[in-house]
Amino acid sequence: MSKLITLFNTIITPAEAVLQDIEEYGAYVDYNELIKLILEYQVKRDEALKDLDDMLPATMRGTINWNSPNQVRELLFDKLKLPIISHTEKGVPQTGKSALLRLVDQHPIPGKLLEVRKYSKALNGFLNPWKEYLDYEMSMGRPPRLHTTYNIAKTNTGRLSAEDPNLQQVPRLTGIRSLICAPPGYVIIEADYSQIELRIAAFIARASSMLSIYNMGGDLHLKTAMAMSGLKAEEITKELRTRAKAVNFGYIYGMWWKSFKAYAFDNYGVTLTDKEAEQSRNDFFKSYPELTHWHERSKKYVHTHKYVKSPLGRIRYLPNIDSFDKELRGKAERQAINTPVQSTASDMLLIALIHVHRTLREENYDAHLIGEVHDSILIECRSDQAKEVGTLVKHCMEETVPLVLRNAFSVELDVPIVADVTIGPGWGQGVDLSEI
Repeated sequence: MSKLITLFNTIITPAEAVLQDIEEYGAYVDYNELIKLILEYQVKRDEALKDLDDMLPATMRGTINWNSPNQVRELLFDKLKLPIISHTEKGVPQTGKSALLRLVDQHPIPGKLLEVRKYSKALNGFLNPWKEYLDYEMSMGRPPRLHTTYNIAKTNTGRLSAEDPNLQQVPRLTGIRSLICAPPGYVIIEADYSQIELRIAAFIARASSMLSIYNMGGDLHLKTAMAMSGLKAEEITKELRTRAKAVNFGYIYGMWWKSFKAYAFDNYGVTLTDKEAEQSRNDFFKSYPELTHWHERSKKYVHTHKYVKSPLGRIRYLPNIDSFDKELRGKAERQAINTPVQSTASDMLLIALIHVHRTLREENYDAHLIGEVHDSILIECRSDQAKEVGTLVKHCMEETVPLVLRNAFSVELDVPIVADVTIGPGWGQGVDLSEI
């Protein structure tokens, strides 16, 4: 209980004030570029829709509502006779992204439909709502800024969520993120925790194999790629590193190889046979054997106590651990493993927000926090102060945060924490701090 009180006083209360300040200041948007991108995406969506219609037999053109799952399902599986990839809980063939990705090589329609959905989602979920929001802001005589609402107590792990508009899930499509930019005379500083969940997992699991790599300044994705391929570091290709990245993030919490096969394909475009997926899991836990013991300890703890606790004292109750449903019970076991890691990583970023915000004010920098995206911080800063502020932010995230963990929570990290800092005109357009 004492740690929970410390967490509330040290993190939650001051972070709430910082988030309120971020919300009020807002994130600047290049309105003219927004209008251009909306028009560009509308054209691309309409062209893709025309291509879809042209792919149909002449008698069917103009008859398909591509937004109707039932009509798409009937077309793909009844008329085109494409293989059914998966079913919903009600036994209906699925037509979502995961299923369509697996049908791309079977027929041109699934790939083109994914393209339509990509542009439609960007337009309907982000660009058009942003325009409507900004039109109102400017009609009231205010600058074109998006004022996100952050929720500090809405998720079970403690991670922040955001809404109206949600800037935490902006797609990486060309041009969208860079719309969040800096006004004239300013730049955007982006500070991102490098492999933070893997580092915290190594710490909690007491995985000496992983800790050794990080303490020697190594790259876990590279090491995993080398272990899986048997190649030297200089022989590892971008494709092999991507596969290793999928392996690390997929198996760190104990994912089974069958689930990993789908996860790797959907999230990283990595195609694996059953044998390759199973072998990747064996290789991973052979390289980092301590993780298996950590998983078993976590499962045993939650079965005994019905909750899990993070190193900083956050508690998450998992009543489904006693469920008669095997899937619900398995999900609770996986949550028992990943919750302490995700909670700790989230709290570390909140601590960073608090101390960066405090320092910017105390030192009177012309810089403002404008956003938080899970593992990263976005700052709008006057151009001539950017390098100094970027250096300050990096120090805060790498040095101050571990110091707070030690002094306030008696948590002594023995894994180096690394923050990658970039500076540029817009979000995702930065140059590394070391190159400035």
